[in-house]
Amino acid sequence: MNCVLNGEKDNSEVTFDKDKKTPIISYHLRTAGRPSKYNKEYSHLAFQFAQSGLRQCDCARLMGVSLSTFKNWLKHNDAFAVEWKRGCILADAEVARALFKLAVGFEEKTIRIVHMDDGTYRIKKYRIYPPNLRACKIWLRNRQPQLWK
Repeated sequence: MNCVLNGEKDNSEVTFDKDKKTPIISYHLRTAGRPSKYNKEYSHLAFQFAQSGLRQCDCARLMGVSLSTFKNWLKHNDAFAVEWKRGCILADAEVARALFKLAVGFEEKTIRIVHMDDGTYRIKKYRIYPPNLRACKIWLRNRQPQLWK
């Protein structure tokens, strides 16, 4: 069904369900309306913000748009959504790696440079971090929830 409203053609179509009684209305994208604030450079920003661990509402605020606009961009702009997902995946992987490292324990080597009157010295220091029980629980509950409730 195409109808004319206020001199403009409506691009909606009506079809009927299997029972031939329930109408299904499908709408097509219109070219009218306010232009989008979306810019192609925002995909790169979305990647950086997601990789930094920012939430969607924080990203929207930094881009100067509302949260609903940000979510619309994720829904309708494939490049933007892909970059957002890629940044989120990388951030989650970094957190998982850090949590695993904390769960199993690790050794850290630091070098401290000290300037004294008789010269400059490099002091090497090794510190051992034992496995963290809380990190182990979190890791196992997320990786094997059926076994670790």
